[in-house]
Amino acid sequence: MNCKSAELYMNALLDNELPVKDSLEVIDHIENCKSCKEKWELNEETRSKLKYFVSSIKASPNFRKKILSSFGTSKVFYLKPLLLAASIAFLIGLGLFTNSPLTKSPTLDTLHNNTNIQLVTNDINQISNHINVLLNNEKLSAFKEAKFNLEGATKLKESFNRNIGLVTFKNNEGQKISLCFLPNNYNISMCHEIEMNGVVFHCGKGENCQFAYWKQDGKTIALVSNNFTAEEMIYLAVPYIKEA
Repeated sequence: MNCKSAELYMNALLDNELPVKDSLEVIDHIENCKSCKEKWELNEETRSKLKYFVSSIKASPNFRKKILSSFGTSKVFYLKPLLLAASIAFLIGLGLFTNSPLTKSPTLDTLHNNTNIQLVTNDINQISNHINVLLNNEKLSAFKEAKFNLEGATKLKESFNRNIGLVTFKNNEGQKISLCFLPNNYNISMCHEIEMNGVVFHCGKGENCQFAYWKQDGKTIALVSNNFTAEEMIYLAVPYIKEA
């Protein structure tokens, strides 16, 4: 794999459109090539931001006027979603949306339901290296007992000035659970607390998911699912905490 080929494959890798063998070759090249790694991180961050903007933005009535004034024209036009997202990114660069909620990290719901797997593999060592989090079979023993298998992992590098790691599990029925490694100050609201084995778990519901999270090793670690309650997911988390 050379730089030219890796650059051509980056978009397909982000969209999870490459076979496993090709994905691994591209990822291996990116991790060992400074130039391609910089291009990948820029590409990944830009795509992540645009996707998040398109799915979450609700423009105010004055929004089109702000865009028009920033371009110095009075011509009326209508923005398609992708152009709208690009315009927002441009205006953020101008400082028009400083401290806007648009610059916040994706929600647990977005991470679980709308994030494509970058590294498709059940190799726990490759997953650990990809997200830079030490995993082992003992930590994930409860997932195996519940018939959930590793599917792959995703690393959102420097996205929204935060580092987020995501490990995906699925069972034979197609049910999915996401194990998310988040910044310690990642904000999650509307939770209730459950204490188990001396650990406080924060449980709640998103728009299309349920979750349970706890603090460990300077991170916020969350389990997210569409099919299981937060209380059920706590039992998957206990062995992970014991092995920390």
